[in-house]
Amino acid sequence: MFSTLVNLELLYLSNNNLTIIHSDSFGIHKKLNDVLLDNNKIYAIDEKFFDNTAVETADMIDMGDNECIEETVYKKGQNIRKSFKKCFENYKPREES
Repeated sequence: MFSTLVNLELLYLSNNNLTIIHSDSFGIHKKLNDVLLDNNKIYAIDEKFFDNTAVETADMIDMGDNECIEETVYKKGQNIRKSFKKCFENYKPREES
């Protein structure tokens, strides 16, 4: 859905009832500066999502009010994968049809 937006810098998907983030949910975006996924119902995230995007190097990530997130806001330089451990453990790959 977002794969053609190669210069995407701001991902604002707050308040959308999202539950799972798959690795291919947003395509490959290495220019993300701000990621706002707060106020959803996220309980699982594919760790490969972090490899496909610039989430770990984004200036700010707001993940507040989700089910598997320990903290609300992450800033550049923090080891955020550690905080998302529960989300990664909850993730089950999609079944191939």
